Amino acid sequence: MNNLNNLSDAQINGMIDYLQNILLERGGLKQEPPQNSNYSHNSEEDKAQKTPNQPDNSESKEALLKAKSDQINYLKTRIIQGLKEKNSPFWDKPEIVANKERGHNALNGEPYCNLNDMLLDIEKNRLGFQSNAWVSLEEAKMLGASKEERDAIFKATQNKEISPVRLMFIKNKEPVPLVDNNGELVIDKNTKKPKHKQLAVIENGQKVFKPTYRDIEPQAQFKFVYNVEMFPSINKEKIKPLNLDKLLNYAYKTRLFHQKDYSQEKKDKTNIIYEDLHKDLSLDNRNEALLERMRSYTLLKNEKYNQLANETKQQTQTRSQSQSYQKKNKASSGIER
Repeated sequence: MNNLNNLSDAQINGMIDYLQNILLERGGLKQEPPQNSNYSHNSEEDKAQKTPNQPDNSESKEALLKAKSDQINYLKTRIIQGLKEKNSPFWDKPEIVANKERGHNALNGEPYCNLNDMLLDIEKNRLGFQSNAWVSLEEAKMLGASKEERDAIFKATQNKEISPVRLMFIKNKEPVPLVDNNGELVIDKNTKKPKHKQLAVIENGQKVFKPTYRDIEPQAQFKFVYNVEMFPSINKEKIKPLNLDKLLNYAYKTRLFHQKDYSQEKKDKTNIIYEDLHKDLSLDNRNEALLERMRSYTLLKNEKYNQLANETKQQTQTRSQSQSYQKKNKASSGIER
């Protein structure tokens, strides 16, 4: 049992009861949001899922607000589960929290940040996983997981025998499509997918091309992931470690904005779920300890990874400057000769 910071079972049960009452009032325990695994045996069906009709602005805003509300309920449900089973990561000692690795995508090493990382930590503690690498079923396939394993997990998910972690992202930009002189989309001959405009940038002293993006009305996107330990057949050599280079640039994708910040012009980055949790839980003094633990947990993890990400950024810049200096030196030597 984790260190409960001198809280009695009665106090913990009080927190659980209070959270459950909130969820029951809002319908959060009566029916969880549907778990669409984004995994299909039918490639045509899969294509259809990935190219939905774009709703108008009012529908998009309403859908986003509903998605936020559902995710709040989902997070509270997971917190309740962790409190009941007494394996919540919030009760770990500060030195343990500070050394926790951030949950990341096993396919490309991209980190999961903020509340998504919290959800992964809750699930990792609950089921006793050692790995911090997570995959969707499609990503598991790309990493070599057998069809039998993937089918078994897909079926168990549909039957609600197991539950993936539901991550939420806010998409507010999209790649700018490449069009020809007639305004028609340019299709890649190999992938058969539309190409996107690219911009030349210098990275580590090298010229690379990256897609350009345009602002869109914010949309909620969900991803359902499983720990890699659930796929024994995965090629472990293909699992990517956490990529700290992407940490600073990737965190913005997992922020959930206030309703008042829905407009593109407003840049407040306050996280709606933390504020909602505080508003709900602070009505009862029994929950202040839980709130304080959550704040401490989040600050400790973010402080560590902001430091690591900044150190990585500085190392990259130093390496880039060194390479640039060496190139100039080489060029100068050639001229002198």
